[in-house]
Amino acid sequence: MEFFKKFSNEASFKFTERLKYLYANKAGLLKMIPLSMPIRGVPGKYKHAILRLKLKVDLAVVKDRMPSFFLNGSLSFCGYSLSPLHKERREDETTRIFSAIELIREIGVEGQYRAQDFLGGSSKAVVLDCGANIGIFSLFASHVNKTSEIYAFEPSSGIFKILEEIVSVNGIGNIHPCKFALGERNEEVSLLTVEDGLGVSNVVEDSSFREYHPIKYPHKEKIRMLTIDEFVFNIKKFNRVDFIKIDTEGYERQVLKGAAETIRKFHPVIACSAYHLPDDKQVIPPLVLKLYSEYQHCLESRGEEDFIFWTGADRLPGSKTP
Repeated sequence: MEFFKKFSNEASFKFTERLKYLYANKAGLLKMIPLSMPIRGVPGKYKHAILRLKLKVDLAVVKDRMPSFFLNGSLSFCGYSLSPLHKERREDETTRIFSAIELIREIGVEGQYRAQDFLGGSSKAVVLDCGANIGIFSLFASHVNKTSEIYAFEPSSGIFKILEEIVSVNGIGNIHPCKFALGERNEEVSLLTVEDGLGVSNVVEDSSFREYHPIKYPHKEKIRMLTIDEFVFNIKKFNRVDFIKIDTEGYERQVLKGAAETIRKFHPVIACSAYHLPDDKQVIPPLVLKLYSEYQHCLESRGEEDFIFWTGADRLPGSKTP
């Protein structure tokens, strides 16, 4: 596809060569290494102001050297504007944009979740984006398959607002934001959140993720949790589900259990995160295969580790069987 050839080959995109970057702190927020602006040794009372200035400088350099990421001064992806990330000059604009660029790199350039392989030739595919965040995967799925209907599940109020704004700004008719958490039960639950959920994990309160990732969550909100089966069979009454992407911060197993009938009946392609909990790689495959034994599966490492489950005789190109 021409867009991805340009995106991958354009000199401005080779930011690993021209702008070194790193993941700062355990939350995984993308920050550029200071450009001639080291902040070590700066008195503490000035560090916040210097860091904010550094981020603004980094963003200006990113816009200059990576024009394919921007349209009319705002971040864009697959021809879709991500201008809501710039809205009202949020203080955390640069952090959000760097985090979004990392998502774009993983999903759009490296092909995390393998959507292009499975959705490109499927007519009117029904896609469930579980853990949609601001919708980068949903945008990619929409770009790959214009006939698809994509249901983007994001429970966090702050992030869901940005997701809705992105869909609205672009006038996208086939992405449907859904403000639900997904799990193995239908009830009200508590979601723990941080100020910037774009680059940090927001989690359901009883998630095992918290045992292994000591993130401080200053906020809590009540949200509605559904099973995929409830959504598919009772709310929407679908007669097909083609692709399920699951990245739910350690809640992947509960989401899969809540999708048991959907998986048994429709055998959708499943792209499921495999790195949030230490035993994910041992637990997730038998859980899925117990629901439908005819799946093939492989472990992908395209940005992050994910299991891909699919039916059919063909082995995925470039994949490795766990």
